[in-house]
Amino acid sequence: MSENLLQLIDAEKAYGTRVLFTGATVSINRDEHIGVIGPNGAGKSTFFKILTGDESMDKGRLVRSKELSLGYLSQHDHWNEGETGNQFLERTTTIPLWEVKSRGRELKVSEEMLDKPITSLSGGYRMRVKLLALLGQAPNLMLLDEPTNYLDLETTLRLERFLQSFDGAFLLISHDREFLRRTTDHTLEIEAGEFTKFPGNIDDYFEQKELLAEQLRARAANLADKRASVMEFITRFGAKATKARQAQSKMKQLEKMEVIEIKPLRASAVIKIPKPTHT
Repeated sequence: MSENLLQLIDAEKAYGTRVLFTGATVSINRDEHIGVIGPNGAGKSTFFKILTGDESMDKGRLVRSKELSLGYLSQHDHWNEGETGNQFLERTTTIPLWEVKSRGRELKVSEEMLDKPITSLSGGYRMRVKLLALLGQAPNLMLLDEPTNYLDLETTLRLERFLQSFDGAFLLISHDREFLRRTTDHTLEIEAGEFTKFPGNIDDYFEQKELLAEQLRARAANLADKRASVMEFITRFGAKATKARQAQSKMKQLEKMEVIEIKPLRASAVIKIPKPTHT
């Protein structure tokens, strides 16, 4: 059984009258590669900020393993003006710089690149420097928020290979369905205030969602037939004194019947194909 790294339990978060999630519960295990999906504004980035401590919950608990080492790759840049790659890595990493660079050889970041101001590099190489900094924190759970945004094709493919071979856990927010399919083995849906974790990548997620929807449709149809039968009895015999008590009992039965809400499947995620560059 995989070791649990953290648990979010009965979490609630709202901004004024806008409720992001309520009663949200999820567990993350050591070796899981999890794609995080949901509509814009559902709370995916807020969930990450709660895990890093940058946001607080209104209610709920966050239980961290003593072995947890968390690394966060945000959409935003955190380097200082004029800072070189080497200076940024020295400031943000916890393991020796030579070890950071050796771990990042697959990313093909040269010493020449690291000697330059980060802002002079292309978007693809900036992301590679950020990944090196993340590796330099030696995390066993990474949080990656839309890491493929603005990346060239070469860097996207290198990031994909890096995530496929990563021996720890990660949570990955991305609208790129193909990227999620190739890098994840679990899917966490954040939608309508609820967290639901599915085994398998995003293709498996859509298949499981459709299967669940079919089961709910069958159950809803069965309940509709029962409801119609009860209503027919009430309509036919409700006014008759001899059947009044039975009709009242049927009415109470109707009121107690389960109401099933069938949510539509989310639209397929957009596949973004970055343009190749010569960087």
